[in-house]
Amino acid sequence: MKIQELKTHITKPIFSIIQWLEILLAIFIIFAVIVNIKDIILLVFKFFCSEGVETFEIFTSFLENVLLLVIGIELMETLISHSPNSIIEVILYAIARKMLIHSSNIYELLAGAIAIAVLFGTKRYFLPDSQNSV
Repeated sequence: MKIQELKTHITKPIFSIIQWLEILLAIFIIFAVIVNIKDIILLVFKFFCSEGVETFEIFTSFLENVLLLVIGIELMETLISHSPNSIIEVILYAIARKMLIHSSNIYELLAGAIAIAVLFGTKRYFLPDSQNSV
């Protein structure tokens, strides 16, 4: 057997196993998203039943959960599609979530805005199949 044939013979099953593991992980992510939708529904009911300062805390928790689910859905899409666009979208949502939920000072917001601008520029100018969809 030649080295190239041996390499192909070994790597084909490994890539097949990796693809099946990625699909399995995507299924787990879908399941986790579906299970966590109930928490979002409960937060909506709490939001309408609360008053004053509680409303802000509940809304922040709601936003945190929704954005985390969106990141999970985008991550699942990334595992399935393997496209640079989907990877950039996951990073964009993660940065947006960090900026909205956990930013404590203006420097973090500025760094997040610059990172988002760089990602949009990368998507616009360096990825061929993202024609003007920024």
